[in-house]
Amino acid sequence: MKIAIFDDDIIFSQNLSKEFNEYYKKLISPIEIEIITKNFSLDSFDDLDIAFIDIDLNGKNGIALAKYMTDISPKILIIFISSRDELVFNALSVPTFQFIRKSKFKEDCAKVFNQLYKHIQIYNKKIILEINGRKTVLNLNEIQYLLSFGRDLLIKTITNDYIIVSTMKEIMHKIEEKSYNDLIQISRNQIVNLNYVNNIKSSNVILNDGSKYSIGRKYKSTFIKKYEEFLLR
Repeated sequence: MKIAIFDDDIIFSQNLSKEFNEYYKKLISPIEIEIITKNFSLDSFDDLDIAFIDIDLNGKNGIALAKYMTDISPKILIIFISSRDELVFNALSVPTFQFIRKSKFKEDCAKVFNQLYKHIQIYNKKIILEINGRKTVLNLNEIQYLLSFGRDLLIKTITNDYIIVSTMKEIMHKIEEKSYNDLIQISRNQIVNLNYVNNIKSSNVILNDGSKYSIGRKYKSTFIKKYEEFLLR
């Protein structure tokens, strides 16, 4: 699990990193935590799982940074931190997992870490696939879509493209075995992840990267129903 802490307060960041490691050391492995105290406008963080972001970053806008990050990679869980409690309402303008008040650090950490672990148990599900003759572990939440070409199946993730030999029925069976409900079939040869859907227009689904795919008539009503349920979660 990859975590980044964006805060110009190095002492607080170190304390947060220590608290996180202490809580999760027997629950999650491996854990990588990077503390970023300057140069907050990073070019690449699409492989992050969790971002702790101070709303007031030494004159920078932490909320704008969070919005930019989630636009690029919706899977990133944003946890805002701040010494100014009144800013919690401003933070709600972007997809936010939780908020840690520096004035209630220990209390909020215990609550947020517990909620976070429950979330990870539900959504951080993985499958093992044979890719190029090797067993490869994929996080289902990182798959943007799957596209079949006969017996070949393209798996598009946020970092890589993989091609395996599989039918849609076979891959859907593997996904359903993990009780992961966000990968939904939209046509005979395509599955999309609801976490990466930006909009639905007519009979097309538009993903966050701007790509557009047709929704088959047979799949449209089920897909729209699942998407509406997803939005209400």
